[in-house]
Amino acid sequence: MNTKSATVFTRTVYTDFLRFMLASLATGMVAAMLLSSAVILLSVPKAISNDEVITGDGGKRVRTTWAGLPGAEVA
Repeated sequence: MNTKSATVFTRTVYTDFLRFMLASLATGMVAAMLLSSAVILLSVPKAISNDEVITGDGGKRVRTTWAGLPGAEVA
């Protein structure tokens, strides 16, 4: 193998390695983003559930929806 062929081969292997590492990094970042989004979305209904009762104006107890909006009054 002459010097020119060795240089081209080395450059090709190095470029392929960099592409692989970049693809791995991007895949890992996307996976981390999806995982954190899933954790956040799954924790929202637990934080504000249909069973949560809050005290509103005049001491009324108000049942909230999952989005935290006023729902049916509770005795």
